[in-house]
Formats: sequence, structure tokens, C-alpha cells
Amino acid sequence: MSIVIATSSRYELLEKLLSSLREQTFRNFEIILVCIKIDERMKEISSKYRTKLLEDKGRGRCYARNLGIKEANGQIIVFLDDDVVLEKEYLELIVNDFNLDSHIGGVGGIPLEVRNKASFRSNLISFVYDLMVNKAQKLSAPSNYKAIVDFLSGSN
Repeated sequence: MSIVIATSSRYELLEKLLSSLREQTFRNFEIILVCIKIDERMKEISSKYRTKLLEDKGRGRCYARNLGIKEANGQIIVFLDDDVVLEKEYLELIVNDFNLDSHIGGVGGIPLEVRNKASFRSNLISFVYDLMVNKAQKLSAPSNYKAIVDFLSGSN
């Protein structure tokens, strides 16, 4: 797993995120920091948390993420903003999502534990279909489906 963090040198927030990454139950990951400008403080943070450090020279978040992808070694790439703090199981739940079904190409939002794969898939497909068909209408999620913000799947 490769974690790409595009940062605008918000040092205190970034350190909180990096500290929460140290506490993860899933430990097999690399961290790639992409910042607008590499300065001494960013070098210290990168060294302290053993990250790769790249500079995007202010070209924007999309450019920074693509730069991070080019340097990534993991089979799963996770994009994080520099102002979040993760729950200890966050990365483990992401890995579990990918292990849930070989057709999954990407996940996003809040990772949740799924106990009933068939029911989950059926409800998710139904919800996404309804969302696409009824874009203009306000929709609510199925009752047994807590919260999924974004979900991409190659499943039928």
C-alpha cells in the first residue's frame, strides 16, 4: 500500500495525520509526501516519519497526486488530505474492502466492515443505480448500509 499525501506545508496538521498513521493496525505501507516547496521543516518531518518527499512546485493537488502515483510501489494507493486524523483500523478496513471482491477497483469515503457480501453488493448496486437514474431526487441509503461516499466497482 502506498499513501500519497498532497500538502501545502500545514506542518501541525500533517504531523497529526502522520502520527495517526504510525498507530494503524495495518502496517505494510509507504508514505509519499508531495509538497509545494521542500523546506527545512518539511525535511525534518519527512525524516521523522520516514517518508518519501517530493516537490510539486505549486502545480496543484491533481498534479501532486499523479506525481505520488509515479513514485508509489504499493498495489493499493490511498490519497489522504493533510488535515485528517485516522482511526486505528482505517487502512486495515481498506485492505479488507479490496479482499472482499476481486472486481473492486477502488473504494473511497468511510471504510466499514461488511459482514454479508451478497446483501452488501445487492444493496450497493441498487443504491448506485437509483442514484444514476434519479439524480434530481433526494435519495436515502438502504437501511442496512451505513455510509459509503464513493465506490467504484467493476462488478456486474
